[in-house]
Amino acid sequence: MKKYVVLGIAVLCAGAALAATADVSPSAVGATPPGFYNPAWGSLVRSYTATGGGTGTYTGVACTSDGYVIHGTWSGWSAFTVYTTTGSFVRSVAVSTTTNGYRDGTGKNHLGSSYIVTMQLTPYSYPYTAGGTPGGSGTVLFSGPAGRGIGWDGTYYYATTGSFGTPIGVYTSTGSQVRTFTGSWAANLYGVAAFVPANGYVYVANQSPHYVAEVDSTSGSIIRSFTEPCTSEGGIDFGWSDGYIYLVNQTAANSGTIYVYDSALSNAVQPASLGKLKAIYR
Repeated sequence: MKKYVVLGIAVLCAGAALAATADVSPSAVGATPPGFYNPAWGSLVRSYTATGGGTGTYTGVACTSDGYVIHGTWSGWSAFTVYTTTGSFVRSVAVSTTTNGYRDGTGKNHLGSSYIVTMQLTPYSYPYTAGGTPGGSGTVLFSGPAGRGIGWDGTYYYATTGSFGTPIGVYTSTGSQVRTFTGSWAANLYGVAAFVPANGYVYVANQSPHYVAEVDSTSGSIIRSFTEPCTSEGGIDFGWSDGYIYLVNQTAANSGTIYVYDSALSNAVQPASLGKLKAIYR
């Protein structure tokens, strides 16, 4: 059974508002990416709108093991906004430790289910209490990356090393860079997601052309991809509790549309198998 990690965040912009507030690649142009469309992998399951927590468009996303999704904005970020995986608002938690906005994030991390990780050009960790309650005071996870996206595969972190066009760096939990890789997707890359290290794949969200791609983290080659209805993708994370892909779409100031996509781990695996995968991260 293949285990996939999906990276991706989607953005459906409102023209003028996006130009003023969204974090958009300056060179977001290109042709349709290679790969193939799998009717199960990449099918839209649902979407919901997240609001509050800052003045910029939404980009941040981190899925917890107990069924919550924690969001925030890329500029003017002042609070975590917490939603259920089905899109119901739970609470807002003021954030006192912020640097450059909540660009991307991951619920899965080497510290365990009592923490989430955000990417603010530098990765930070924040405490998390079961039931959808993140803490507002964070700590630098490690130095090195200076970009927008981050994911963790159970062994390594995958993080963008800088602004648009830069490679993805592979890091240990203490921040030592193991290597980098890049490919045709890097020019307009935003978010990054990773799940398990079995096949060496990561998932990236590209701002133009608009797609989520499964990428070989050794060669940088696109294995497969699917398009999504976005004009300014943001962060992406893999649903720890349900196996779905959560992609943020930078819709307007202080708002975002979150698209939830099927993956090879969601409906394709038996509950017992999914339970074993979840156990890896307990």
